Amino acid sequence: MEVSPEFLLYMSFIGTASTALMQLLKQALPLPKKYIPLLTLGIGAALALVPFPYTNAVLAERVWAGVLAGLGGAGIFENVQKSRKQ
Repeated sequence: MEVSPEFLLYMSFIGTASTALMQLLKQALPLPKKYIPLLTLGIGAALALVPFPYTNAVLAERVWAGVLAGLGGAGIFENVQKSRKQ
């Protein structure tokens, strides 16, 4: 499978946006820590569906990219935060 540069840019945007939205939600609402990865997964999948008419990627690929980007962005953010505290 060949990955286009547009698709990688799309995943980068979703990862950044889902991480930022999750941080806003964490500050605005009392969320249990055990549900944060699940919520980030959902945010990433939802963000992948937003530009539906403007992309030519298959729906399943976009949702999968959103899920991976959302979880990856949240994981990287949490690891950076943990390393800052040490």
